[in-house]
Amino acid sequence: MLRRYIDFGHPGENPFDEEPLRPGYLYHQLCLILRKRPERYESTDHCWDILASLLLSCEWFEFYDAVEQIGEELQEVESRPVGDDYRESYGYGTYARAVNALLAEENVGWRLDGHGDLVRQTPAAVQRPLDRAAEDLSDFAAARQHFIKARRFVHHHPIDAENGIKEIVSALESVGKTLYPGTATLGDVVKAMRSEKALPPQLIAMIERFYAYASSEPAVRHGASVPSRVLLADAEFALHVGTATIRYLLARRSEGSTEER
Repeated sequence: MLRRYIDFGHPGENPFDEEPLRPGYLYHQLCLILRKRPERYESTDHCWDILASLLLSCEWFEFYDAVEQIGEELQEVESRPVGDDYRESYGYGTYARAVNALLAEENVGWRLDGHGDLVRQTPAAVQRPLDRAAEDLSDFAAARQHFIKARRFVHHHPIDAENGIKEIVSALESVGKTLYPGTATLGDVVKAMRSEKALPPQLIAMIERFYAYASSEPAVRHGASVPSRVLLADAEFALHVGTATIRYLLARRSEGSTEER
């Protein structure tokens, strides 16, 4: 699949007349991101051979890095004026479709999105509440940024479970501080909730324990002297609990404001 994107023309020719990627340039770019020492090559065909060997010898996580890097290079080419025929034959969209077909064939749960990022495939029923939460946070700029980061750390390559938990808790904390002015931490928000007595005590206790988990779990919100124990499952659980809690607080506040009027 990749070979059709490689231009084997004379080095002096315009590399964007036909196939967009020069093997030598791409080989050195991939060596750079994969931290490999480039080999010397004697010809374009030889360069293709060692480029193919590099990709075939990649660890699985290195292969994902290479897939994203190639996509980035193709999008860079498309940032210049190109025709529809070019896009159909060599454009990023064509590349992404081919990659995604390969990943689907191999039952790999990643897909290239429209921005060149590998994103974990999740059921639509799981994605919808996350999308709605992002819409609900349109008036909460700081919280929305934390929320976007949390989704990215959990669903995009490379996954960072610890930071995913940290960011979703930060998003919840930001919402809480906005809804309860004068609070400085999520712990203060919990105290304000108890004082207000508008929410069920058991749910307030759940929010408090959620915050306590993130604060006490090594390598999440604070530095740790022991290795992290956080798994992707922990981060996914935290993301959905945090998302549901944010939407719940916003809905309760909205309904409360309506009742007051």
